Amino acid sequence: MTAVEPKPASTLLTLREVTTDQGNQLQVFMIVRHKKIDFASGALVFPGGKVAEYDYGDIRKHCIQADDFDDIELALRIAAIRETFEESGLLFARNANEDHYIEDNEQAHLRQYRDAINAKEITFAEFIQKENLQLAVNTLIPFAHWVTPEMVPKRFDTHFYITPAPASQVASPDGNESVDALWIEANDAVQQGEEGKLTVIFPTRMNLQKLGNHATIKDAIESAKRGPIVTVEPWTEVIDGKTYMCIPKDAGYAENQIPIEAIMQR
Repeated sequence: MTAVEPKPASTLLTLREVTTDQGNQLQVFMIVRHKKIDFASGALVFPGGKVAEYDYGDIRKHCIQADDFDDIELALRIAAIRETFEESGLLFARNANEDHYIEDNEQAHLRQYRDAINAKEITFAEFIQKENLQLAVNTLIPFAHWVTPEMVPKRFDTHFYITPAPASQVASPDGNESVDALWIEANDAVQQGEEGKLTVIFPTRMNLQKLGNHATIKDAIESAKRGPIVTVEPWTEVIDGKTYMCIPKDAGYAENQIPIEAIMQR
């Protein structure tokens, strides 16, 4: 059977640092997908989704340092920012001629567009153009690249990015695709997935573990910049009679052979 061509997609790991009783803690913003969504329903995920047709074209004029990226890379970054806004209300954008992110007092006005976008009354590109905003595509740092295995009927070619959170903005689920939202320490999310308290799918768990190696935003970003980003397209192998999900050894993850039953239990 011919494998389905994977669809371009992107996802954004938004990071912040908070002070807790245990000291400084690096947290990532995550959402819980609606159970009616056909992909990763009910799972804890990073905001993200497929690249749309309107992530190309005239919206390039509203992207900071757009000429640093080819059309495909720019569309991936726009999609990551768009999906994050649609699912969380966080907007990685600046007013024209300003050097800081949209602030919380402006965010309330712009959130009305989120409902209109989700209702398909306006596109994200039209919203950005109407408000004359500049998307901070230059602040997104490539973190990982995963392709759904060939044996899966619905496939995505997903680029993961990391970036610091807009300092004064407040995140909230849209109540449509996302029904809950939380800031969580990466290793805590993994542990809650293993304990069955949260549903954490395999690629999400692996990238949480990768992020959990870092204590600060600076450390995570510097590590990601050093790269390289190795494409991960998992495959299965039978080793000593046991089936494993495998990924490249040089992809930067602590595990590269994970028992299938362990994945299914998480």
